[in-house]
Amino acid sequence: MMHPNTPGIAALLRLSSDGDAPAKPQPEAAAATLRERYAALMQRHDLAPGDLVAMKPGWECRTEPSAGLPMLLVELDPNAGTDASRAFEATEMAHRCDALCITLGRDGDAVLRRFDSRTLMPWTAPEARTDG
Repeated sequence: MMHPNTPGIAALLRLSSDGDAPAKPQPEAAAATLRERYAALMQRHDLAPGDLVAMKPGWECRTEPSAGLPMLLVELDPNAGTDASRAFEATEMAHRCDALCITLGRDGDAVLRRFDSRTLMPWTAPEARTDG
């Protein structure tokens, strides 16, 4: 039995009709954003093991505990293929995973993760950062 002060799951998941759902982008805005993301993806950076790196703007995964934090590049493998273990997921396509980085997990422990190096850039301290 649910506690009387606990809202039901339906109430927690319900979106009101007054605009709580994210607005669908207009086609022109979506096209412009995609072009910006592609340009960022194609911008190359000279990265080397030992560098502090971050995700390029627009490429962050906000559900990751390390989102917005620096990562330490451990290894670059230009011959790496795709992450085949993720290819089965319906919401993601397999992507190139040529950069191995140390990130911080939710508990602060170091975690090794693979990324597409094209989505990485040199990390700079937030006060010195100029995204543009």
